[in-house]
Amino acid sequence: MIQKVILLLGTLLAFTSYGQTFSYSFEGNLNASSIDQIQKTGIQLNQVKEFKVRYKEDLERGEVLIVLKDQGEKRAESDNQFNIIDVKSILLHHNLSPFNFRKLND
Repeated sequence: MIQKVILLLGTLLAFTSYGQTFSYSFEGNLNASSIDQIQKTGIQLNQVKEFKVRYKEDLERGEVLIVLKDQGEKRAESDNQFNIIDVKSILLHHNLSPFNFRKLND
């Protein structure tokens, strides 16, 4: 019985501990060092837990996958929150053309 309760509690916590996930696609030419710089810069943004670049050299297209930290309770707008404009600025700084921003989960 206790094992079932622990399993149920663990499952519920696992589903509530993940933040929101977003994708931002882009076009342009990238090399390995630029990808590394983009990821290092992106992970430092407010509320960002993960920031990964996926890139296809042959198509010169890619996407940034962004996972936000779990905010728990809603914060006031004056607090440091994630801002998609910061991601767009990073892409533009590396001469990339931002294409499509979308939310992957709730």
